[in-house]
Amino acid sequence: MWQALASPLADVVTTVEEEDIRFVRDDVAIVASIKRVSDGRRPGDDGEAVAPLPASAGRLTHVLVKEDGAWRITSSQTTPILG
Repeated sequence: MWQALASPLADVVTTVEEEDIRFVRDDVAIVASIKRVSDGRRPGDDGEAVAPLPASAGRLTHVLVKEDGAWRITSSQTTPILG
């Protein structure tokens, strides 16, 4: 991951907007979100063109479990939103 963040990919931005949180139990939650990815990269200092990534969005679902007082993600799944 550190290599990706030291590259132009560091300018690819992902935002997450929570839509719903459902508690299955006091210590288990399902979080439904929308994830959006955008490309903020610019051409390199040497003028090299950068092929932009297409903007994309997906439905993101996390399953969280509370252990020792901390919430931990136990499962994460993204489904692309097409169209």
